[in-house]
Amino acid sequence: MKEGRLAFYLGAGRFPPSEVVPVKGPELLESGLSEPTYAPVAAERVVGEGKARIRPPERYYDDVWFYKGNRWKVDGFAKEELSLHLLREIQEIAFDGGAGKWREYAFPCNKTGFVSLHVSAKGKAAVYLLFDELHPILPWRMCAVNALKYTLAPGEYELLSFEPYTMMYVKVVVFGDAEAEAPVLLSYENPDVKEFPILPDKEAERIFQAAKETFAQNAVDVLTDCPSRERSGWLCDSYFTAQAEHALTGKNCVERNLLRAYLLAPEPVSCQPFGMLPQCYPSDHSDGSYIANWALWLVLELKDHLARSKDEELVRLFRGKVMRLFAFLRRFENEDGLLEDVGGWVFVEWSRANDFTEGVNYPSNMLYSAALRAAGELYGEKKLLEKGEKVAKRVREQSFNGTFFADNAVRREGVPERTENTSETCQYYAFFFGIADQKSHPALFERMFEGSRALLREKYPSLWPSNAFIGNVLRLFVLAREGRREQLLREIKECYLYMAQRTGTLWENNEPTASCCHGFASVAAVWLKEIFLDKCGEVR
Repeated sequence: MKEGRLAFYLGAGRFPPSEVVPVKGPELLESGLSEPTYAPVAAERVVGEGKARIRPPERYYDDVWFYKGNRWKVDGFAKEELSLHLLREIQEIAFDGGAGKWREYAFPCNKTGFVSLHVSAKGKAAVYLLFDELHPILPWRMCAVNALKYTLAPGEYELLSFEPYTMMYVKVVVFGDAEAEAPVLLSYENPDVKEFPILPDKEAERIFQAAKETFAQNAVDVLTDCPSRERSGWLCDSYFTAQAEHALTGKNCVERNLLRAYLLAPEPVSCQPFGMLPQCYPSDHSDGSYIANWALWLVLELKDHLARSKDEELVRLFRGKVMRLFAFLRRFENEDGLLEDVGGWVFVEWSRANDFTEGVNYPSNMLYSAALRAAGELYGEKKLLEKGEKVAKRVREQSFNGTFFADNAVRREGVPERTENTSETCQYYAFFFGIADQKSHPALFERMFEGSRALLREKYPSLWPSNAFIGNVLRLFVLAREGRREQLLREIKECYLYMAQRTGTLWENNEPTASCCHGFASVAAVWLKEIFLDKCGEVR
């Protein structure tokens, strides 16, 4: 009998034994990961209750990404192919009186797990679970369907969801002759987070706990972007979450599992050009899109992973993929050696910085320079080191306008011309990737890091502000690198305290407009640990 995680997935101890017919299939590799935590989490309080009825709305919300159709190329089903159109069905439930009943519950914080519910049905009944990370509950908030439906005959039921879901609030709606008890969440989390002493600063401790929650929910099998909307092993996100894994667990087993998946990915991944790495393998998009930036972040992550784990063999095995990536990108280099119009989705961050990607995108070239230099160091390739320095030099010459680094250049009469587009995030890219530093650009450093960001926005309204992913994080990295601990702690609180207070987890954006448990944000634990704890894990 197989033991551990695989046995759980195969139903060991949960289903009666049956005849097994051997079938040749892919080789299953041992993950080397700890069994996830499956701990019951009870609802903390009742938020509200009342009556419900069916009342079709005047207009249905139908803008979700997972329908197969003309707008999105996905491998799901078209709306007309669905036997149960749950998104439409839940919009027909009105909570203003009627024969049905509902009760809404809150968990202690935003949590991820399998929803368990006991139902006693004396007659036929329909039970809906509507859930969200925020209140009031909006099941389709992230272009998803955060809802479950059970159609029951008379009887006693112990229901358990087939998949893990993320929620802080859940509304149980019952139509028919049935009673439902308070739901319980069976957690699905990484168990390897160490015990740490309580930090002496209460606000910092609250953020630290939220960072640990965020990490644990995003590190079960691979490092995921979020446990709710996608559960995907996205690159770039993993660069930051991996640092949290090392800080919180003392190892990088989950990161290695993620990197191994990318190493084993076929070349090319279906629909993508040869040489380009996938963006969230093995659940990559099937529309041929790619994010060159994410592939470059992988090169940087390999360098950091080697420093953390000393796993030279894994890095060596990636050499071919890394070199083929750079070979692919060479076709987009212009006469100055800078990447121009690289195709796919040029992703800088979730802000206006993502709108300034036409032509030569300077933040992307800052990243390109860093990736070239990282690969040169990893593989002893002097030419890559020199090329990375050349790209950095060209960016300094072309992007800086005397006040800020501009985000892009577009061709005018055949020549790249710097635009007036300037984002806060572009400046943080420059300092994070060594294009600029306090010595080479003292006025810019003072402009960006002395005083509050509110004053920065007031004084330079044309400088488009950063978002949580990833401009704010890059800024905090620069502050940590410069040893500005007091300012770093103050700004960590500005970035994360309100998130920790509202959901007990850390978010994808500055505002709660997307995922409210995003793995990359757990990197806050790295800085708080460095500020308050010594190498032995004791309070300084």
